[in-house]
Amino acid sequence: MGRDLNSNRPLRRLPPQQGLLSLRFTPGGSRLWLQADGILAGPQERLSGGDLSDERIGAERRRRDIGDFFRGARVSPYLKTGTDGIAGTADDLFSLTNETLSQVQARVLPLGATVNGVRIIDDNTRVPLFLRTARYFSLNLNAGFRLTEKSSLNLAVRNVLDTNYRVHGSGIDSPGINIYLGYTLQF
Repeated sequence: MGRDLNSNRPLRRLPPQQGLLSLRFTPGGSRLWLQADGILAGPQERLSGGDLSDERIGAERRRRDIGDFFRGARVSPYLKTGTDGIAGTADDLFSLTNETLSQVQARVLPLGATVNGVRIIDDNTRVPLFLRTARYFSLNLNAGFRLTEKSSLNLAVRNVLDTNYRVHGSGIDSPGINIYLGYTLQF
């Protein structure tokens, strides 16, 4: 909840409160260990103007940005020609939603509407996608077995609760539940 005292506004890139709780169990004399980790973060609701425009936090975008993305290489495999049968024209359709670029722009950032507190007046109006970073809790279960003094086999189930979260400032959403199997050899 930091504030810039000079101008009394939220500080830039201030992460929320975060924590890790870990419990490890190793039976006496055993080569096996079991561990549970809880990763948690509180919400960050006080974003600065710079945070709102940062792609990794507020992810500001414009109708023009949607158009640039629509015409880019990542989307081109998903475009199909519209009624005129000519690729690269305004009636091309995004095959996943069967919408033209103007329909996507009108759905996501409609002209004249207010989205996340910003009135959209033209294709250059910047609107943040996120106004806050949500709180989250992620549970991980880990196990390991020491094969020799210098090698071990490890198994982990990460994000067991399949929590949808984004670590503040990372720009990366959680991978969902996942399993990790590893072999460690020390030299």
